[in-house]
Amino acid sequence: MRTLLGAAGLALMAVGGLLVWDQATHWDVLIWLAGAVVLHDGIIGPLVLTVGLLTGILMNRSLSNRSLMNRSLTGNGHTEDGHTEDGHTDNGLSNRGLLRGTLMTAGCLVLIALPVLLRPLPTANPSVLPLNYARGLTISLVVLAVLAVLLGVARRARRGRGGRGGEPSAPED
Repeated sequence: MRTLLGAAGLALMAVGGLLVWDQATHWDVLIWLAGAVVLHDGIIGPLVLTVGLLTGILMNRSLSNRSLMNRSLTGNGHTEDGHTEDGHTDNGLSNRGLLRGTLMTAGCLVLIALPVLLRPLPTANPSVLPLNYARGLTISLVVLAVLAVLLGVARRARRGRGGRGGEPSAPED
């Protein structure tokens, strides 16, 4: 199945390449595609990796501070592997992926909306881009944030009830 899909993809790429080559502006398209690769690999990719790294560092620092506060107030702490002394996994570590996924999705939404947000105003034809795209982007980002918070709360509640990930780990001999 993979071979069939790969062959179909290569065939469609070849057709697309031939269609572009027949155009009078094929060099402009090739330059644009090369620019897209450079933009992605040179700016967007490293930026996403840096944000992910900083997110991990900041969340770990926050968890360390919370762990120190818990130890000083209650005498309870966390073991080196991120579990509390009673064997439960720390909720913050498991939500790191949720935060990173939310940030990546928000970044994609902004990149998709960026061309219409940066368009020159006013347009000659009022039927072109007739919507309020800034409002649409804001609503989309708010919905994304609310869904991420609800998912994080649901995960925490499930762990509190002893659901998946909340079971105490078996003592090691």
